[in-house]
Amino acid sequence: MHIEVILTISYMSFNIMYTLNISIIIPVYNVSNYLKKCLESVINQSLLDIEIIIINDCSPDPLDHEICNEYASNDKRIIYIQHKKNLGLGGARNTGLSVAKGEYVWFLDSDDFIDTNACEFLYTLAKSKNIDVVAFSATSHVDGNLCLSGRDYYYYWRDLAMLDNIYCGKEFIGLALASNSFIVSACLHLFSNKLISNYKFREHVIHEDTDLIPMVIYNANSVYCIKYAPYYRLLREGSITQSKVTESTLMNKFSYVESLFNYMGELDLNAKDPLLLYSLQLFHAVEHQYSEYINKTNSTEVLFSSLRKIYNNSLMQITKEDIKQNVESGAYN
Repeated sequence: MHIEVILTISYMSFNIMYTLNISIIIPVYNVSNYLKKCLESVINQSLLDIEIIIINDCSPDPLDHEICNEYASNDKRIIYIQHKKNLGLGGARNTGLSVAKGEYVWFLDSDDFIDTNACEFLYTLAKSKNIDVVAFSATSHVDGNLCLSGRDYYYYWRDLAMLDNIYCGKEFIGLALASNSFIVSACLHLFSNKLISNYKFREHVIHEDTDLIPMVIYNANSVYCIKYAPYYRLLREGSITQSKVTESTLMNKFSYVESLFNYMGELDLNAKDPLLLYSLQLFHAVEHQYSEYINKTNSTEVLFSSLRKIYNNSLMQITKEDIKQNVESGAYN
């Protein structure tokens, strides 16, 4: 914590004369083979008024620290924070959010990279239209050691019908779900700091953006979707997106479904609410995966039974009540 305070104060004094446009938050964990390419793409942005927040989440790779420290020493826009204990990707992003001073926030994974004019383009667009969230696309590339035979290839493209229009968050989710193009990756959105700073990622989990990003977008006043693909996502062996289903990954999926169920319990929803539809899709997908998982344990049984109970007692009641009200009002006559 002492290191964090010193670095933050030093940086604030350096930037006191001008407004920061974008805070780029980069968690780091065991990525030394890819980290320099990531950081080079950030420090060479055509938009200069950015801050680069690097969080070393107790990486076991000593080269990660050496690389981060070297770049921080040579670029005063960099805040380098070292966690004293591992908090996972969500926890590292929360640390970055806690110190971010930019008008907008962009999350970048440390094994990916971005176009060098990306910040300027996205910031100019967001400011010119006063947008809370800019949603964009990504190009996937493959590590040479990864064989895609028998695997799903990942595409990150927005639906053409949704491009270049301003939507409220609820409308955006509904349209994206209808076109099967709702992307929840935190990295493929530029967020207003005023909006995203009201939220926190779950810590010590994977898929930490599966629940949070829909919640953030749901509450956005304005979302603008573009075809532009400034983000280059790496598919590599051992990454989260390439991991096989295990008890641990199932438990994490139960966790994001539970998070969404709990959040919706605080809202007054109807059966057509896009966040409800999204959550039910997730629940049924996880339910299917769980039904085919052969190594069930008492722990997974207990957690899934809890989700099923919420689904049956709460969410299904919303649908039943909505149908009942429509019948009584004559909507189905």
